Amino acid sequence: FGLKVTPGGRKVYLLQARLDGTTRRWTIGPHGAPWTPDTARDRAKQWIGEISKGVDPTEERKRARNDITISALCDLYVAEGCTTKKASTMEMEGGLIERHIKPLLGRRKLLQLDRAHVERFHADVAAGKSATDVKTKKRGRAIVRGGQGTANRTLDLLAAMLNFAAARSMRPDNPARGVKKFKQQQRERFLSAAEIAKLGETLTAAEQAFHVSEARRAAGEPTKSGRAGQRDPDNGENPIAIAV
Repeated sequence: FGLKVTPGGRKVYLLQARLDGTTRRWTIGPHGAPWTPDTARDRAKQWIGEISKGVDPTEERKRARNDITISALCDLYVAEGCTTKKASTMEMEGGLIERHIKPLLGRRKLLQLDRAHVERFHADVAAGKSATDVKTKKRGRAIVRGGQGTANRTLDLLAAMLNFAAARSMRPDNPARGVKKFKQQQRERFLSAAEIAKLGETLTAAEQAFHVSEARRAAGEPTKSGRAGQRDPDNGENPIAIAV
């Protein structure tokens, strides 16, 4: 530990030590508030403790300054981390991000997130802490209730984002790995006789609509699309698909 005095009279506190077998020198700060001989010496002692563990104290602080929030990680993951996913999957995951992850974890820094935070988040989603009822469009509403199933799905998504962050060297580990999910009860339900009849009627109507549209198209008659030779936009379902 020492004090460097430049030719211009500037005084700077320094620490020199060996890290990974190499002698290195770190700048603590210039003399004056907040750095006095005592405060600078205390910082030097703190850094020596980190250096003894093989950790570069200034690198850790650089990483802390460049740390991002969980909300920013969500945006980065959506933009770059899941470009191969289907649009329907992205829509579902986007809802989990906006309705659960960002409200409960969005402001927390990525490097500060630990297993306890993840476990609390998982429990809070299940308990309905992120439940809300918001207006989405002119006549649309989004009713978010939470629950154990939603908590498990959101935990999977959070774990995927943290894996993405670890792969980008944004943090060294994934604190969501190993967090226990809620056990979900498997449910099996059979259609009632009335529901089976209704299903049959709907499939029959869809098949008939398909045949009518095909006949009109073959005859060159105008369809609801407004052009001859084209199928109706609501032309029913293919009989093969209905048979399946």
